[in-house]
Amino acid sequence: MLSCGLAITFLLPSAFVSLPAARLEQLPPRVRLRIVSSGCFHNFVFLCLLLLLSAALSKASFTPIWVLFQDASALGKVVIGVDYDSPLATHLPVGTLITKIDDFSMAATSLDDPWDHYLLSPFSGYLQGWCASESLQNKASAPSCASIGAYSCFISKADETEQYELDPIDIFTGNLARCNSSTGCASSSSCVVPRRDQHLVRISVLRNSTSIEDTVVWKGPKEEIWEQVQVGNLRPRFPFVSYKLPRLASAFFEYMKIANLSLYLVNMLPIAALDGHQSLAALSQLFYGRVSEGVESIDLEALNNSTRRCVDSWVSSTGRRNNTYKPALREDTVIPKPCRRLAFPQREW
Repeated sequence: MLSCGLAITFLLPSAFVSLPAARLEQLPPRVRLRIVSSGCFHNFVFLCLLLLLSAALSKASFTPIWVLFQDASALGKVVIGVDYDSPLATHLPVGTLITKIDDFSMAATSLDDPWDHYLLSPFSGYLQGWCASESLQNKASAPSCASIGAYSCFISKADETEQYELDPIDIFTGNLARCNSSTGCASSSSCVVPRRDQHLVRISVLRNSTSIEDTVVWKGPKEEIWEQVQVGNLRPRFPFVSYKLPRLASAFFEYMKIANLSLYLVNMLPIAALDGHQSLAALSQLFYGRVSEGVESIDLEALNNSTRRCVDSWVSSTGRRNNTYKPALREDTVIPKPCRRLAFPQREW
């Protein structure tokens, strides 16, 4: 071995070993093929191990995970990060449990991910309205609604032409009764819902320090919440364990899988600087070497029927071997060099 080391090419880590080329070429093709393909083989084996480990980590019975974390997917989504410049950063600290968005539960269901399903869909989650009393309606009502400042436009579920300018904080956090129509409210109340173009999103959360549900009101597109807030299903059991550890581990495994798969495929390319070129050369020599050996065996069989004489084994005319018999030679006769004994039936002369 001449040298060895580590390298990073386009963010892909790799290890290399430099072997003496002259000595490597002298090895049999099968041995040389085993050496030059060992790197690709180890990339493939490591990729299989990573796939098995990733599958084990996703199982609920994988014990090492549950020693450090507890699964909160049955309750909702755990906030593991918020963009530092987001208005939600102060209202959704890391570790907050989001139980509902509007009337859509974030608990694990038959859906793959309720967080992505709701925030990335045009569906509005207000299945029910709120019974707004006359005191709230008189507080700010107008036949032609124009949301100004903290007020937003609400409409009646019975008649969309009835519009009100109301404070969403008073509606969403005022412990008002929920309703499907105005008939479900008192005679002095109306069943109202936010107007669709107001983009009001109600986020129900549970803080770490208390089990009391709180409400955060977001005014803007739902997609911005998905872009600015990162959530997960696991909560640490101990304060020294980071909320981001599962996501970092998952990203690391994905990176290693892609790196090993890329190295495996790239190294198998028949390019001069890669292992694929030497593997192809060894395979060619291994295949064509066997064919040439078959051709050489045919030539040797032909030599068995030739009339060559070896100097070290002369046969007399009587048919008996006589090692002391030397035929008379002229001065210009060239004595042939001794030839090797071949493993063929000898023919007597």
